[in-house]
Amino acid sequence: MYSPVALVLCKEIRNLAFLLNIFLKKACVLLKNVLPLHPLSGTKFP
Repeated sequence: MYSPVALVLCKEIRNLAFLLNIFLKKACVLLKNVLPLHPLSGTKFP
């Protein structure tokens, strides 16, 4: 049904999306930890 190239591309895109998801989650946690300490942020996160 699918060509081998399409399958490989699909797998690569899935891997990239997975890694990006992990990266975004870590970045989000990092931001939540760092922003409250930043004097310019003004707002405190819960």
